[in-house]
Amino acid sequence: MNRRKFILNFILWILAFFFGFTFKKEDDIFNFKKNYSNLEDINAQSTENIQYPILDTETGVTSKNYPYGDVRRYGAVGDASKDDTQAFLNAISSTPSRGGKVFVPKAEYKITGTITLKSGVLLELDSQAEIWVDGDFHGIQLALNSRVNGGVITTSLSNYSHALIYIPSTIYAGVSYHVTGIRDMSIYGNGSGIGIFLDASSNSGYLDSVTFDNVAVAKIGTGIKLYTPLGSSAWTNGNQFTNISIQACKTDIDLENCGGNIFTGLQIQPSSGIEQVGINLVNSHLNQFLGQLWDPQNYPSGSAIKCDTTSQENFFSVGLDRFNANTITDNSTGGNVFISQTGIATNWLALTNTSSLPTATSQFRGRLAVVFGNGSTTADIVYICLESATGTYSWKQLISG
Repeated sequence: MNRRKFILNFILWILAFFFGFTFKKEDDIFNFKKNYSNLEDINAQSTENIQYPILDTETGVTSKNYPYGDVRRYGAVGDASKDDTQAFLNAISSTPSRGGKVFVPKAEYKITGTITLKSGVLLELDSQAEIWVDGDFHGIQLALNSRVNGGVITTSLSNYSHALIYIPSTIYAGVSYHVTGIRDMSIYGNGSGIGIFLDASSNSGYLDSVTFDNVAVAKIGTGIKLYTPLGSSAWTNGNQFTNISIQACKTDIDLENCGGNIFTGLQIQPSSGIEQVGINLVNSHLNQFLGQLWDPQNYPSGSAIKCDTTSQENFFSVGLDRFNANTITDNSTGGNVFISQTGIATNWLALTNTSSLPTATSQFRGRLAVVFGNGSTTADIVYICLESATGTYSWKQLISG
């Protein structure tokens, strides 16, 4: 070995010592390979295109190569008949403790138990990947900082009673400190259950700033449900829903004891004979709904939007042609704002006849009530609730159409 080659070899050995490379000599050419201590390090180095041999569970030989994180690496078949639940769970558990990506390629995957994500995991489905929930259980349960992107989740059960996407408040998703959510996904069922459920029924934890973007929900009992028990220390507030499509659900959106949730780019398409309620609010405040609610005549009378007596300061701009008792029931004591094609209506009651006027009390002071006429047989009448000098309250007619 001449002096120049000796110096070159010496320098290469020094580099290998400091940077963790091994090498072998072949025809005086040095080939290097980075040493990884475990698969966690490999996953952390974004080696999504590296192939690894796995055991083919059908033939018993190593004949397939799938990248780390691919559910097929862990035995998923995707033929809509074999149970792929454990393959999903194994793929999720194999990700590093700080999180990682699990990829689901195009296929139909049958699951017989909940796919529970762990913190930091991204479940990335091919746009034509479909998860079929074969049983009455939650489909996918999210954890803090976990996300689901793409694909379809569905069930064919007509008596399904759980949620296809389930997010419990016990994950403690707090204001802006996380990236928990769903994107680019289709969710549909067979007329029962819940599409997306943000659930604080455990009375602990909180759910806010969870994000949903470009999600379609169809043929479910309740499309989107947000729930907090009355008086609970938990909350389901401040979540964001963008570009949401809901079709043919019995109840499209249901909020109970929730506040500050924002729906933008909302498209709701009811189907005659299926829909019972469009947007239903119970003791919920400061929520916003912006988009388009089509064909309100497909709902039962007064059920396109329903607000109970304690739901206040909510904002609706969903393009209804006419705000009247045939589309909206607003029983709140004040503050809800509705914007339609004909203008703004706020803090008012919509009634079908004068006998429906509630007893005048202090809670209605200054409020308007519109009694809509029945076709051309009766004129519309506007009333206002006023307090007299003696402290009594009564409805006074302002104008008749």
